[in-house]
Amino acid sequence: MPGRARTRARGRARRRESYQQEAPGGPGAPGSATTQEPTQLQQTPRPLREEVPVVRPLQPRGAGGAAESQGVKEPGPEAGLHTAPLQERIGGVFQDLVVNTRRYMMHVKDSKTGSEGAVVQLLTNHFRVIPRPQWVAYKYNIDYRPDIEDGNLRTILLDQHRRKFGECHIFDGNSLLLSRPLKERRVEWLSMTKDKKFVKITVEFSKEIRPTSPDCLRYYNILFRRTFKLLDFEQVGRNYYTKKKAIQLYRHGTSLEIWLGYVTSILQYENGITLCADVSHKLLRIETAYDFIKRTSAEAQAGNIREEITSKLIGSIVLTKYNNKTYRVDDIDWKQNPEDTFNRSDGRKITYIDYYRQQHKEIVTVKKQPLLVSQGRWKKGLTGTQREPILLIPQLCSMTGLTDEIRKDYSTMKELAKHTRLSPRRRHHTLKEFINTVQDNKKVQDLLQLWDLKFDTNFLSVSGRVLRNANIVQGRRMVKANSQGDWSREIRELPLLNAMPLHSWLILHSRSSHREAMSLKSHLQSVTAPMGITMKPAEMIEVDGDANSYIDTLRKYARPTLQMDDLEG
Repeated sequence: MPGRARTRARGRARRRESYQQEAPGGPGAPGSATTQEPTQLQQTPRPLREEVPVVRPLQPRGAGGAAESQGVKEPGPEAGLHTAPLQERIGGVFQDLVVNTRRYMMHVKDSKTGSEGAVVQLLTNHFRVIPRPQWVAYKYNIDYRPDIEDGNLRTILLDQHRRKFGECHIFDGNSLLLSRPLKERRVEWLSMTKDKKFVKITVEFSKEIRPTSPDCLRYYNILFRRTFKLLDFEQVGRNYYTKKKAIQLYRHGTSLEIWLGYVTSILQYENGITLCADVSHKLLRIETAYDFIKRTSAEAQAGNIREEITSKLIGSIVLTKYNNKTYRVDDIDWKQNPEDTFNRSDGRKITYIDYYRQQHKEIVTVKKQPLLVSQGRWKKGLTGTQREPILLIPQLCSMTGLTDEIRKDYSTMKELAKHTRLSPRRRHHTLKEFINTVQDNKKVQDLLQLWDLKFDTNFLSVSGRVLRNANIVQGRRMVKANSQGDWSREIRELPLLNAMPLHSWLILHSRSSHREAMSLKSHLQSVTAPMGITMKPAEMIEVDGDANSYIDTLRKYARPTLQMDDLEG
């Protein structure tokens, strides 16, 4: 189960009892004229998906009479964390009920410890969070009027009021997590964009959050992603990579560059919170999409050159370095070029050349080149609707991935594997360097200490067992697994015990996935013959690409003799 799904599932198991308290600024809030006695524990159950009710922030230590007489000051940059009293911490600590009940079952104990093989100590790619944070944070919902879709612009507009909420904060684009409550339950701030337009920001208190709640774990991950920027990593897609240790290769007339990066996730595992980290690599070709178009055009045989370029370029992933975003090429617009105009959000017309110069400081030198079309991504909650196409300039797009010529070259693929498929020892060394860098960087530590977040530099160790090699029986032959527990190569050319022929099957694919669909068809035909499977060519059907078109096509071609269908999106 993916980490996010696991977090959501754990959230459904949280306690159904809660303290019904008031929000900041109410009668019982710090700074009010009167105070109320703590309310009693409410035993009324709530629906599982109901949001935790609005609660009154706990009063900071030593703020009793002073807060009542003088009011609460707005937090400054020096504002620290608010520690929850021990008694309340125990009552509110989030527990994973599935883990905490199953681990006491006898058969689960046995299945986790095992009985065969030799016992060994294993190092995981997890680092404990020490000590366990014991503070209370305050979540505020943020609303923009007029609405702002750009996440970076949302952050810039909110930062104009940083002195009002302090340095100790985490912002995810829609909500703000603070270590201290604001004076008012609901406030409105006015920000200004670069083009002198005003935006009203509404900040409204939502709830208190404990450090072990699923919501807080999500904020932990947002906070840790900020450390990558302090370490001069660049975000490409969802992960962060560094150019400092880039590895360059030159193969088949193409320069390749491998960037080192990391994938991280902070989640609750059994009785503790850990940072899970793994090594990732990004492969870039030192070649723009315009260079690729020129090279393909020069190498093309007599015929329709545009069709050949389109067939090779559609489905590729390109990287725009001015914003470090990746896009999938879905089409090529041969009728337009960078000198054409489009309408901006304010209705003014502007050429693509002027837009990229003003917005991204990029100079387009080749004016007669087609535009790449990417359908982009659906907005949250709008899956299945018509997507707004994005037009890109080939000269500003870097190619990613491997060409067919490189994939077929065994020596090149072996060289790439040497740098990207790390042995356990090299992976351990690379992750150790990463966690030490996090610990030694003063800016990173200052950021993490704001939220009392500290990581153990030692890998989390667990007990494991080494089992003896197993015998694998396939068909009428038996092979033995190697010491690595892998037997895929040994059984690749063994016939199955009872091979079923495949005579009637379909491959449904979108236009942009035509190359992948043909590759799948070719690979299936090559691997099924040694296994004794008789396979007739698949019927290739092109669909529009949305979910409804796949469903309609399946209904149209469904028949009793149909054995299998494969979908390529």
